[in-house]
Amino acid sequence: MRNSQKKIMILGAGQMQVPVIKKCSDLNIFTIAVDFDEYAPGFKYSDKGLILSTHDKEEILKQAKKNKIDGILTTSDYPVNSVAFVSNQLGLSGLSQDVATLSTNKFLLREKLKECKLNCPKYIIACDNSELTQVDFFPAIIKPIDSSASRGVKKVNTPEELYEQFAISREFSVSQKVIVEEFIHGREYSVEAISQGGKHYIISITGKTIVGEEDGFFVELAHQIPANLSEEEIELVHTETLAALNAIGLDDSASHAEIILSGKKAYIVEVGARLGGDFIGSDLVPLSCGVDMLEDIVKVSIGEEISTTKDRMCYSGIHFITPENYKSAAAFIQEKQDIIVKYEINNYQNKKIENSLDRLGYIIVVTESRKELNDAFRSINDDN
Repeated sequence: MRNSQKKIMILGAGQMQVPVIKKCSDLNIFTIAVDFDEYAPGFKYSDKGLILSTHDKEEILKQAKKNKIDGILTTSDYPVNSVAFVSNQLGLSGLSQDVATLSTNKFLLREKLKECKLNCPKYIIACDNSELTQVDFFPAIIKPIDSSASRGVKKVNTPEELYEQFAISREFSVSQKVIVEEFIHGREYSVEAISQGGKHYIISITGKTIVGEEDGFFVELAHQIPANLSEEEIELVHTETLAALNAIGLDDSASHAEIILSGKKAYIVEVGARLGGDFIGSDLVPLSCGVDMLEDIVKVSIGEEISTTKDRMCYSGIHFITPENYKSAAAFIQEKQDIIVKYEINNYQNKKIENSLDRLGYIIVVTESRKELNDAFRSINDDN
């Protein structure tokens, strides 16, 4: 007779997967972590570790059958296609492979949103620089079609800058392709949601602070929940996000949609079939409203009913540490332990922040008011 303890396979055992591995342990679920890096920190917390690529679908499927798993999940972009493949092959709860493909390919996602009449900027796909002659809109954003963490993403203002950046951006693409999009002026937010059984539940809207635009880069410096929006703006964000989720057919998954408000329009930037990274889904959401999205994605993966009840109202935020605010951030950590939930500060490096991997640490705080949160963020940035 099989042991009644549920088994979940988690693709990725990096730092960002540690919270969901721990959550499974809290729920008495046996965890099988998969990562190519034998030193990945998540192996320390999993019940079993498999050292193999999260892209190796066939081997992952073989191991999933061998271990008789009840569910499979990931909290990062790269393994989403493998999760969909295995869950579909084994008849487990999860994304379809079509949705996984759309959520990990910026060009195909843009094509689907355009087909479904959502607001879209002008865009083109390019495999080599001869195709860049199609770009007649500036400023523009050039992105690898299948990368993450803002790597290879840059704003360009002229054809010369576009041609210069093309090879750099393409190097970050697995398929060696880029998408060039019209730059949309506006305020950027993200929407954290979870879908199950054909229903979408929008949990929160996250406000963002971006740095590096003067140099063409877009690196997230801070997030706060809830975002500071009017009721009309909240409705606009909800409407466009739900339209996007329905357009791509996302179900039985968390989602993290990036969206820009420009005038009276909302533009979907991307839709990830995963929790929001940067500790948004794992920490900021439950600190702000009480919804445990980690527990929910675990339950979705094993076909159990989720709970989206909001039982608290606080203001949570994460501020990242950079060379510019390093001194004041270190001082804040010493002085404001009463509102700090957790933090990490790495050794100082004097470098330009071009993507999220260049950041030097973070501070997560929770407060009773938006003013307190804004004051905390200002204190962290006193060096600037």
